[in-house]
Amino acid sequence: MKKTTGIVTTGCAWLAASLVSSFGSEAQVQEVQFAAPERLDVPGLTQLEGPEVVDYDGDGVRDLLSGVYAGNLLFRKNTGTNAKPKYAEPVKLKRGGEDIKLKHW
Repeated sequence: MKKTTGIVTTGCAWLAASLVSSFGSEAQVQEVQFAAPERLDVPGLTQLEGPEVVDYDGDGVRDLLSGVYAGNLLFRKNTGTNAKPKYAEPVKLKRGGEDIKLKHW
């Protein structure tokens, strides 16, 4: 079985709900095995962030986007590789010269 690594976020609950709604509650689910967790060196990452791994800048290397409790959207460029990520300091994303602000539910 293929081992997968990644950052687990609250998206897992959404994924589980989506699978049940798509395949029914009696769907056959195969066991998934994850590789041993590895600590990432992420500058300035706090417990109040929800990071997602995504190739934001289209260079083929997965970066980090984080929504922050204060409402900002942060970008951390991966200056390493997908196998050995190294993340730059966070930058607030802007639109029209203004910080992007996310609304709380």
